[in-house]
Amino acid sequence: MTVPEPLWKGSPDEWGVEFFIMRRVAGEALGARLIRGEQYAKTRDILPADLARSLARIHGVEYRKYPQLEDMPKAKSGQSPAALEIDTYEANLRACSKMAHPVFEYAMHWMRQRLPMVEDRVLVHGDYRLGNMMYDESGLTGVIDWELAHFGDPMEDLGWLCVKSWRFGGAKPVAGVGDRSEFFRLYEAAGGLPVDPSVCASGRSWATSSGASSR
Repeated sequence: MTVPEPLWKGSPDEWGVEFFIMRRVAGEALGARLIRGEQYAKTRDILPADLARSLARIHGVEYRKYPQLEDMPKAKSGQSPAALEIDTYEANLRACSKMAHPVFEYAMHWMRQRLPMVEDRVLVHGDYRLGNMMYDESGLTGVIDWELAHFGDPMEDLGWLCVKSWRFGGAKPVAGVGDRSEFFRLYEAAGGLPVDPSVCASGRSWATSSGASSR
């Protein structure tokens, strides 16, 4: 996968917060500059393939094969990975606001009624989108911002990459620069897991429970 080399992990016992330092990589991360910059015309053409290859390699990391990553967040056996994500964000909501938020309450209830149950528990970046990728005129140079990484459903990353908010005005649905069907083909060809288009087509991490579990 295309990532900066990790150099040092800071301990919260010593520094008060956990952090890590990685080697500097060339390029920039601003999504709007990628979409609008004339100098990045070639980058826009080749970036979908770069993103597909990198994501396929990320999803090739299975938690059973890497016991040293046992402490990373993951759903319990028999629990939908999506449930763990909803629990995490609901806890954050409760911690930062004591007021009722009907829209959020409805959204969480809606999602809990449609949880996909998947057996593929792989490394998920958790925020795989423009803004968290370094690029230059040669293409993708590094995937950054790994603080939301966890073991879960690989379709989380594909769905997030298709969300309209992360297109930065680009006309195409995959990061503003790619078409879904072609990106899914590139991802699978690079070794990614089989894609259920109904899960990712609208930029969702899951669709209905029947559609999301049939891949």
